[in-house]
Amino acid sequence: MYKTIDKQNELFISIIMKNRELMDILDYVSNLGLPNFYIAAGSVFQIIWNYMDGNDLNYGIKDIDVIYY
Repeated sequence: MYKTIDKQNELFISIIMKNRELMDILDYVSNLGLPNFYIAAGSVFQIIWNYMDGNDLNYGIKDIDVIYY
């Protein structure tokens, strides 16, 4: 039924890690050595939604926004 926050976090991370393209982008950006960056929520939300709907994880994602400062 309802999952604990720890179980929800585990599921979230496992879904995100299934997306090879996103992991490649995270690796690439991490190697740039930027002091602060994050991936905007739109693509992350869409990946989770796609997983839950049984779609390809990248379905409907046109870009992945990297925010840095």
